[in-house]
Amino acid sequence: MSKRKKLLIIVGSITLVLLLSVGSYALYMYNQVSDTVAKMYEPLETDVLRKELVQETMENKEPINVLLLGVDERPNDKGRSDTMIFASLNPNTNRVLMFSIPRDTYVEIPGRGNDKINHAYAFGGTELAVETVENLLDTTVHFYTRVNMEGFRDGVDAVGGVTVNNDFEFSSGGHIFPAGEVHLNGEEALHYTRMRKQDPDNDFGRTERQREVLQAATI
Repeated sequence: MSKRKKLLIIVGSITLVLLLSVGSYALYMYNQVSDTVAKMYEPLETDVLRKELVQETMENKEPINVLLLGVDERPNDKGRSDTMIFASLNPNTNRVLMFSIPRDTYVEIPGRGNDKINHAYAFGGTELAVETVENLLDTTVHFYTRVNMEGFRDGVDAVGGVTVNNDFEFSSGGHIFPAGEVHLNGEEALHYTRMRKQDPDNDFGRTERQREVLQAATI
């Protein structure tokens, strides 16, 4: 089994499948990994309709939208989705639009009123988080995946680590990250993407590093 396929299985990364693939192969891989990634992929009541929409969207060669939820789980606490990355793949141009939704974005959460968007997951799990993002962006989320810290770390290790270009030197979790090109294993990548307080851009800088690692893992 290739390292890249291991990443798809370990992380349950439908997101990465779509970044790597265009067309019916992505749907094929989605079906192949569904059972294996049960711990990362939480079935939703809307999945039957969602799967039909995916098929129709691919047949029409329309953009496919993906939501990646990075969840900070704790004992007896499902946690919050402090990382929310939305990606839209255009099969006609083979280009991907990817952006982060800041965790403190104040939105309307269905059935809960106005609150920070990362609270949607705490209130109603993946189902409510996906619905909240769909309402915010007025679009359909075709694929989604939930990744915890362990899954993220193992996923990066499965592809042999990632190489990033660090803007400034900092330390986090007992690791020192020098400025310039740095190769990271899973544990290092986890701390690299979680650091916020030392970044002059605060959470915006952190989300930029998260996208950088995700893109590096798919190259």
